[in-house]
Amino acid sequence: MGVTRGKWGTLVTALLDFKKAYDTNASLSTVLPELVKCHPDRYAGMGLRDLAVEMFKQVKKNGSLKKLNAAFSELPKPVMTPAEAYSLLVKNKVEHVSLDKLANRIMATGVVPYPPGIPILMPGENAGSNSGAILGYLRALQEFDRMFPGFEHDTHGVEIIDGSYYIYCIKEK
Repeated sequence: MGVTRGKWGTLVTALLDFKKAYDTNASLSTVLPELVKCHPDRYAGMGLRDLAVEMFKQVKKNGSLKKLNAAFSELPKPVMTPAEAYSLLVKNKVEHVSLDKLANRIMATGVVPYPPGIPILMPGENAGSNSGAILGYLRALQEFDRMFPGFEHDTHGVEIIDGSYYIYCIKEK
């Protein structure tokens, strides 16, 4: 993006168009019509600046950036090798576990939030305590996703079902 003069010009034009829509608080039905069509109860009548301000307030309120730093500073405890966890996954010795029940569970799959695209949990690792940084960060992402449908985070290994995060874990004996 922005490597050639033509692509650079396209990028700058798109950014200027966004700035104009933000500055004039353009209606989301104009700038993001599919979003409003899919989630009319949430976004009908809202402007772009209104949405951006609400999103930034939520990020600040739930401290997701601080929680991201804390989560990536915490090293999960490996309980088994990724190969052992994968073997159990293939044998269907796994279960779908909601985020609120994920404490101290062993991951069957990796959990990779985008951005930054770095694994936060690997197969075979323990998710840690309910009050730990990793689950705190995942709860912050889930809360944001619930508040802003259509802007859900892309987190590999997480399935969103009715607004709740679910992750495959090794079945408990």
